Amino acid sequence: EPSDIRSGCAALIGALTKDLALKAGVAAREGDFAEILHSIRHLDLTASADIENAVLQSFAPVTKIADEACFIRILQICEVSFFAVSAIADQAVSNSATNLCAALQDVGVFQRVATAATRLVMRFVTVDGFKAFTQKTGNISAIESHNYALCEAHLCEVTEQRLASLLFSKHPDVVKIIRSERTLFHAIKSGQADRPVLDALSQAQKELQSWKKIHLAAMVKTLGTESVDKNVVSYLRQFQNTSEIAADKNIEN
Repeated sequence: EPSDIRSGCAALIGALTKDLALKAGVAAREGDFAEILHSIRHLDLTASADIENAVLQSFAPVTKIADEACFIRILQICEVSFFAVSAIADQAVSNSATNLCAALQDVGVFQRVATAATRLVMRFVTVDGFKAFTQKTGNISAIESHNYALCEAHLCEVTEQRLASLLFSKHPDVVKIIRSERTLFHAIKSGQADRPVLDALSQAQKELQSWKKIHLAAMVKTLGTESVDKNVVSYLRQFQNTSEIAADKNIEN
């Protein structure tokens, strides 16, 4: 049920955020996690014992570096958020009786959670720490996530050029969904959507773009500014259009 997905994902995000605060330890400041918890405050945040156990069992760092512990939890919060967005969108496509404005507002909630979580990379992951643990773990990227690909598919117009990008080449099942026109974007654009629905879709697209900006800023911060042009932007351009993001002078604000 839609309400179960929303409350279940919110409860899991709440549990992950609580554990992230513990992992951050003395580095955490009051208010660091307020934006995440504020975004999901209206949903059921009561985590069951099963959820608490799942959170504990989902933690398997490769190193003992504190930065990796925080990074894992942040990625997991993002992944749950992306899953929630894609699940809500999929349900809206499957059920013609869905209140599209309400669904898109819920999509925005979880996108804001992902943005707030990704911003915490810049608080808890240092250049030296990131370099140290990625030497052991290899490359890690939230933007390669299957659920992230579904988010973009459901909320954006995906061109043929975009379908040929590295992101979608990694997820042929998502390409199939796009080509079969089973996305929320197509359902809205092909129907007789009224202005509130179109405005809600536009806002959801802006929320997605906000996450992309913060994601790039976090990578700039953790890799170090000397690596930006050569590594970060060239890499991310394989997954998304970052020309307008790279030009944003206030990207870390």
